[in-house]
Amino acid sequence: MLIVCDKYTFVYCQIPKSACSAIKKWILQLQGNPHMGKLSGSRLLRYIHSYKFKTITPREYLDNPKYNSYTLFTVVRNPYLRVVSAFKDRFIQAYKNEPALIWKQVAKNITGTQYLTFRQFLKYIQPTAQDIHRGNHHWHLQTALISNNLLNYDIILHMETLKSDIVKLCDKLGIPKQFCSLSILNSTGNTVHQNKYVCDISTNHLNFKTHWKWFYLPNLQQIVYQKYRADFVAFGYSSKLPIC
Repeated sequence: MLIVCDKYTFVYCQIPKSACSAIKKWILQLQGNPHMGKLSGSRLLRYIHSYKFKTITPREYLDNPKYNSYTLFTVVRNPYLRVVSAFKDRFIQAYKNEPALIWKQVAKNITGTQYLTFRQFLKYIQPTAQDIHRGNHHWHLQTALISNNLLNYDIILHMETLKSDIVKLCDKLGIPKQFCSLSILNSTGNTVHQNKYVCDISTNHLNFKTHWKWFYLPNLQQIVYQKYRADFVAFGYSSKLPIC
């Protein structure tokens, strides 16, 4: 679904695990929502994700002449980082609590226990990454989620350069300078596990803050690249792991 902001005449296409929560918070701030200065942490995230934004479908966007003058944008993310973020969010720790029962059941269906490894997770999502009608949107192709073959985006922001990209977007939209910055609500983490590479370590022994790069041995890097090749190509990401 597309989120509409009539006040500043833009339409935002959300992609889970690509600064989605941060952009939603930013939109609520633009709209003067009084809760934005009062909530924090998990309470803020729950409020953001339960809030009823004005939304339209891609077909409604295309069929309504009103939106011809609106700026259409989205935020994309390096697939290597995004898939690790989705794995950690769903299976290690969600909102600073234990993973939801549904994800424990998914893990049990895969491994026979409530836990799984990153390697097992990649095998599990492989059949559904390209089909938005199956699996989970947290690891679907970004090109599929934004209807890239149907919609023409005015601006595509990158999560890796979001600090500068959001300033350019604000300039284009005439948004006051006090709103030209935002904070990413979820961190990829910077912890090093005692075994360094963690792709074959079960989630019950993993820290949510483990740095994303320690999930990737070369063979898993290749699996992710092939699975998300359309995203790498469409958004200009290298097949090599980012330098961090």
